[in-house]
Amino acid sequence: MNNSTAPTLSKISLVNTLSAQLIRNGAAQSRSQAMKSAWAVVLKGGVSLLIFRKKSTGEITRRVVSENWTAYQSPKGGKSNLVAGQMVFADLAKFIAGEANCIISAHRESIIFYA
Repeated sequence: MNNSTAPTLSKISLVNTLSAQLIRNGAAQSRSQAMKSAWAVVLKGGVSLLIFRKKSTGEITRRVVSENWTAYQSPKGGKSNLVAGQMVFADLAKFIAGEANCIISAHRESIIFYA
């Protein structure tokens, strides 16, 4: 594989993951619509795949996220509840679905893969 195809494969993986999430949460009427929405977000750039273990259930989950969460939801103000080692992300499937809160967090020790 040459270097010119590597970024494309990464984008395809992100699009497939994001479109599957959109279909699962009912944010898309069809696979085609989900793919269009996912491509629109992924092509903007600044998105990553996050695989982590949920603290509440121990379940391993996969999300397409942006570390630049303020681009997707305005900060609400007030005191931050973040603890040391906790990272904040915008969950892009929640954002596309129009959920009121698209912000998720993960502790560094629970992150299995982030790229």
